[in-house]
Formats: sequence, structure tokens, C-alpha cells
Amino acid sequence: MPPQPEPYYPPTPEPYNPVPPQPAPVYKEIALDSSGYIGRSFYLTFSDAKAAYYKGSQIDLTVEAMVLPAGGNVSPNGLQQITVHGTYDVASLYSIRLADNPNPGKYVLTVKFARRSQGSVGPETSSVEMLDIQ
Repeated sequence: MPPQPEPYYPPTPEPYNPVPPQPAPVYKEIALDSSGYIGRSFYLTFSDAKAAYYKGSQIDLTVEAMVLPAGGNVSPNGLQQITVHGTYDVASLYSIRLADNPNPGKYVLTVKFARRSQGSVGPETSSVEMLDIQ
């Protein structure tokens, strides 16, 4: 009688433990770093994640701030809007005076910037930040 082959036992599968996907980190080139009063003026400080790369160039920075009404009823014609614009030499931090004695409340900030180097201007990029002024 010929020898019998050994029986085949498939490998035991490993238990399936799916790893939930992790959210991607939020990356902003220009991000709100801090805010607060200096005297009676309210200042915003933004950090520049690519300041070292763009050293020696300039940046056009525009901040549009809109006050959200306390009741939640938003009508575009009734929103108070503050716009501040400036051109700065590239640095790791930019401090911008938003307003003197701003009204307390929640603000939506639209931060727009474009980089300038050797006579050319890069595309304008924007991001949105939320701010609560007391």
C-alpha cells in the first residue's frame, strides 16, 4: 500500500482587527497662532509654516473678519465686516491689528495670502478661522 499523504491543515487566520482611519492632520501654511488686546487694540498673530523656505520674499496678507450675530440669524447684509490688508517681509510670525475696541462676539476670519518674490506674485490662498472676542 502506498504511503498516505499527510493531511493538509490550512493556517489559522489571524483575527481581523481593523484599525480605524486616523484623520489627516490639519495643515495650514498661515494659521492663527494667538490673539489678544494690546492697550485698546485687538491684535491677531499668525504663524507661517513655510517662512524658512520663502525667506527673502514678501507676503500679502488680508484678513476679513465678520461678526456672527448672537441669535444665530445670519443675513449677509446685516453682518459687520472688518478688512485688514498688509504686505510684510516673510517671517515666522505676523502681528496684525484687527480693530480698536471691537465688539465682543464670535468672528469668522477669512485669511487670504499671496507670496511675492522677485517681481512675481504667487496664487492667492485662503483659509477660515473662528475667533471668540470677549
